[in-house]
Amino acid sequence: MSTLLQQAPFFLLLLLFWQSPALGLTLSGVVIDDEETVAGVEIMLTDASNNVVLDSLYTNRKGAFRFSVKPGIFNIGAFKDEYAVNWSRGVAVKDTDISIRIEFTPKAFAEDPLSVSDDCE
Repeated sequence: MSTLLQQAPFFLLLLLFWQSPALGLTLSGVVIDDEETVAGVEIMLTDASNNVVLDSLYTNRKGAFRFSVKPGIFNIGAFKDEYAVNWSRGVAVKDTDISIRIEFTPKAFAEDPLSVSDDCE
């Protein structure tokens, strides 16, 4: 009986750890350019409330990325030299894993953010 009582705290801790959201959730995604995946994209994860950078990594050869996160609201930035910067803002992770798709546009086809009128007028 005393052995069972000695092991009880271990099993209780294991049970709490197993059910705890502190284990983290997965925020994953893929970067796409015209239906083709893009490898080597820097992905930056920030806290949406204060823009503090929480983590950054590069997409794998299949254009995929994955972060382990606690519940919260995040911004995800995607950066690569020949592409326009892309931010996915306000991505909410609550109690399930989330997967997103980031559409990348080559800089040559991106609209100039400084242009406020049509140059063809």
